[in-house]
Amino acid sequence: MAQISPYANHSSAAEAELTDLGPEAYLELGKVIDRRDSGSNRLYASLWPRLPKRAQKHLPIPQSWGELRRRVATLVCDLGPGPSRPLASALCKSLDPSDPIGSQNVLRALYWSIPESPKAVATLADWLRTPTPGKLLFGTTDSYELWPQLPQMAPLLVPWLKDPDQANEAAAALGTMGTNAIFAVPSLIEMVDQGVAGKPPNLKLAMGYASYLDPFNHNRLAAIGALGTIGRATPEVVAALTGALSQTNEAVRFEALLALARLHQPLGTQLETVLNGLRARRTFRLGQYIELLGKLGASARGALPWLRQFAALEEVARLPGAAENENDFLIEPERFRAFALAAICRIAPDEARSRLPGLVAQVGVDWDPVQTLMELKPLGREVIAELQPLLRQTNWHRSALAANIILTHDPTNAEALSALRRAAAEGELNQRLIPAGWLWQRTGETEPLLSLAIEGLKSPQSHIGQSAAQYLGEMGAGARPAIPALKAALWHKDKFVRQRAGKVLRKLAPEEMPLIQ
Repeated sequence: MAQISPYANHSSAAEAELTDLGPEAYLELGKVIDRRDSGSNRLYASLWPRLPKRAQKHLPIPQSWGELRRRVATLVCDLGPGPSRPLASALCKSLDPSDPIGSQNVLRALYWSIPESPKAVATLADWLRTPTPGKLLFGTTDSYELWPQLPQMAPLLVPWLKDPDQANEAAAALGTMGTNAIFAVPSLIEMVDQGVAGKPPNLKLAMGYASYLDPFNHNRLAAIGALGTIGRATPEVVAALTGALSQTNEAVRFEALLALARLHQPLGTQLETVLNGLRARRTFRLGQYIELLGKLGASARGALPWLRQFAALEEVARLPGAAENENDFLIEPERFRAFALAAICRIAPDEARSRLPGLVAQVGVDWDPVQTLMELKPLGREVIAELQPLLRQTNWHRSALAANIILTHDPTNAEALSALRRAAAEGELNQRLIPAGWLWQRTGETEPLLSLAIEGLKSPQSHIGQSAAQYLGEMGAGARPAIPALKAALWHKDKFVRQRAGKVLRKLAPEEMPLIQ
């Protein structure tokens, strides 16, 4: 306990020792969470600062169980499902509105017991009933997996849309609930207009933000996204989204465009207007916009003239980078061009044939060109011909990727199967694990993926353990032989591996998760 720091993280000495202890850690952690300061402790803590310095030197510094309890809650959150589920009852009692950060960590720890534990669900409902300035929600995208399972919480989330600091997360949560959140639409429309719900809106922020982040535009983005996923194209919703196309922030305008497309509204000249309003620069964010545009498919044909300007490498190379106050970064011309080529091919497959060499050149650099080449089924023969030379490359990653793409078009291609099997059998563990996953996806062969994933969960390297757990999650029932390894990984040294393993085990074999107490 002496090693527990206020902000324990995955490298802290306390966390490392507790993962070694495993379930034996529950008892002591639970005692600290349950402990409360006595009246005499509180009295001593209030008197000590008033004592003369000479007297303080001879007396112990007051120790607050509340502070230690907050640190332990943070640690339990980082440790993941291993202690979080057995300590659920103690955690439910430790939520404290006067300690926003500590309580947020408690909520994150309770994530592992919701919705299975009625007590944890009731505790979350009680927390949601009283939104106040400074009070926090989960603060993590993991919670978005929970909200669709908790439709009864939707009415409790609506008042949070009036809090400018928490409206973003509340809107995103409502968006995951689909039509169960239909009654929240009027408040979401207010958010699109004002940046926060309420009449008059509360514009007083309780938190600080980076200079490049406008919280009200951030809120608008979440509200627009929620309106698109709730899926009701009422006249009021369409009017709000159409109005957002005139906002000064380009991210808001683009998100509104995507939401209208999701609601199957004709984009017409609005598409051209929004795209021409985007500042052309060779950055990752604009590349992401282009990628999202491509996923709209044929409904975005009006974007083709704008996209074609980025198809010429020499033109792309002349584009500027990000402004100093932007949270964005410059990317290589070839990579940026690949975003545009992929989008063009998705929107207009008839143009894809001439774009194939540019896409193939980016295999192994970005996933989007790979995904696009997989989707070009009408051009399967041409795609295979372009990729065939890559199968013989010494670069295992490009060779395995080429094999993976070819097998989506020709599942029996002998050379591609041979290349993928060879990549899964040679090299370091991580080098074998990825091709083994692709081999399973294309053929259904559980070996060598299952064995490699079990081995990967034992690796001290975070990225290997996370990849191993991810593939086991994708395998579904075929991964049941890995259940003992997943249970052991709940006490892995790396918190991200613990979390990923916990999610997979919870889905694959919930009965094998630590008991909720």
